[in-house]
Amino acid sequence: MYLIENWYKEKRIGKILQLCGQESLYIYVFHLLLVYGSIANFGMRYYVGSRLDPFSTILIILELWVLSYFTALAWHQIKATNIKTARWVMASTFGVFFLIFLLNPA
Repeated sequence: MYLIENWYKEKRIGKILQLCGQESLYIYVFHLLLVYGSIANFGMRYYVGSRLDPFSTILIILELWVLSYFTALAWHQIKATNIKTARWVMASTFGVFFLIFLLNPA
């Protein structure tokens, strides 16, 4: 068992899973915004619906995983290297969504 654990920690897959665990809230919210949309956009569900065959669905899932991972990696790097920039990005994102919410006619 020790050999498996040691191999897992040294390999790239361990670092990928560790990053996904550290940024799981970001990945969750990001994928919800992409799939279901928000007040700013409609999301993939609006454009695609249930019109995909199994191969296309698997391809989109893989693309969503890769996109989520790399944006989580970028966000993790920003938070680790420059906390002021991370706070500015969070405040700006909140401000934009709040402004869209106020100006969007229901």
